[in-house]
Amino acid sequence: AIYLVTLPWGLVKDFDWWTVPVMGLITYFMLGVETIAEEIEDPFGDHDDDLKLDEICRTIERSVREIMNEPASLSAESLSESAAGTKPGPEAA
Repeated sequence: AIYLVTLPWGLVKDFDWWTVPVMGLITYFMLGVETIAEEIEDPFGDHDDDLKLDEICRTIERSVREIMNEPASLSAESLSESAAGTKPGPEAA
């Protein structure tokens, strides 16, 4: 913001009255870049534009289980148990 406020004093000698439209363009692009940076700054969450990490993790688990020839169990219970480090035994089935 300070840059956009002080820049016209540096440009007015070179651009004279064209400083106003030039500053309009520069401000538009600088604020656009700032808005884009704010959107991509935090890619983790539940918003529409955030990464779908749950889907990515399920796909990775499915692929690993397929490679290891294990049955695919993608229930929320199995995910929480694997995160806790416990495996359900045969009696749990």
